Amino acid sequence: MKRTKRILSFILAVVLAFSVFTLTASAMSINVSMPSGDTITLDVEPTDLIEDVKAQIEAIENIPAAQQQLTFAGRELEDGNNLQYYSIQRDSVLRLTIRQQSETYSIGDIIEYGTYPQSRVEETEALRVTAQEATWKSFKYYYNSGDNYYSGANSEYDGNMTPGDFMRFADFFLDGKKYRAVYFTDYRPYRTGYQCGADYSYVDNNGYETKNYYYFAYEPVKWRVLDPYEGLIISDKILDSQAYNNYVFYSDGKCWGSADKTYYASDYENSSIRQWLNDDFYNTVFADTQKENIRTSELDNRGYYTLTDWTGYEDLDSASTNDKVFLLSYSEVQNSEYGFENDEDRQVQGSDYSKCQGLLVESGNSLWRLRSSGGNSGYTCSVIINGFVSNACYTSHTGEGVRPALKLLDLKSDTEISPILYSERDTIKYGNY
Repeated sequence: MKRTKRILSFILAVVLAFSVFTLTASAMSINVSMPSGDTITLDVEPTDLIEDVKAQIEAIENIPAAQQQLTFAGRELEDGNNLQYYSIQRDSVLRLTIRQQSETYSIGDIIEYGTYPQSRVEETEALRVTAQEATWKSFKYYYNSGDNYYSGANSEYDGNMTPGDFMRFADFFLDGKKYRAVYFTDYRPYRTGYQCGADYSYVDNNGYETKNYYYFAYEPVKWRVLDPYEGLIISDKILDSQAYNNYVFYSDGKCWGSADKTYYASDYENSSIRQWLNDDFYNTVFADTQKENIRTSELDNRGYYTLTDWTGYEDLDSASTNDKVFLLSYSEVQNSEYGFENDEDRQVQGSDYSKCQGLLVESGNSLWRLRSSGGNSGYTCSVIINGFVSNACYTSHTGEGVRPALKLLDLKSDTEISPILYSERDTIKYGNY
């Protein structure tokens, strides 16, 4: 009997020791550096969500969770992720900044920030002469040089798509104002794997013809405020018209975004639209001082199926990215807290410049792109003409508009014109047509 009691006592001691070890191993203390310079200590677990940490801070410091922005190692911590996701360990130091809701702006308000070619202006002798003296750059738009959609070099089925040189532009200043000139020898096709020509293009439908020069004035970009706390804004109109992925390769029942078939055409992380937004667009629109006010945003790039709680389609999800400029997601564009109450709130029109690029226009409105993948590897989500959110828009479709989004550290208007002529980054001599 005594032996049995000793065994039971030993087992109980082991269980208690293991329980204490488990609690000790999972529980930990972290530090939070406050805006005042003070530091507070929180007892947490690696699996605690960021919003749980904010709730602790709110309970201790009476700072509303909605106004808290936590960073660790220079990286923003987003709600929905846990501490372990960011490799936060015992004694790690988080930094807290307080988001002050703008006293000036509310959801739906408009600010002006940066400049981009938008309104078409009629040709004058001064514009024509100045454009002749400017340097020109190819848009390097894709097209199919074969006889039909399924064959020929650059088709979506041969894996050999390459850009063409039929559409070019030049930026220049005249009398203190900035302009962009556009010239094209053929019509941009409404899919990157289609042939050039009026039969496969929206450009001519929008009133633009080949072998003519068109001029567009750089104007302040108007942005709609979606979240005053976050500084989240989206362009109030469609500014451009671009494919989600220029290169597509249909093979093995999938639509690939590269010749080596390492990622799908609907993969936002590797997409040409993401590269364009954070290079061509970013460097065209914003002066250096404006760039300093743009936050780096960590983006949830999961696809339509995952965002709508379907399982078995995780291969269509894209990895998270950290970007300055981005497209909204399937979820974000339906968030009523951003002002998207119904389809009408999502209806939008495009600029003259976007129409010259081949924007599809019906009854004045146009489609615009989202970053979430759609129903398969060749589809992405988009907002269609009537404002409905679709999951079946081709990645190679060039007629879908671009409404860039970004977050500002300081929500304010700033219409400084960038002195950089983007076309000079890759110059082409005028007249080589």
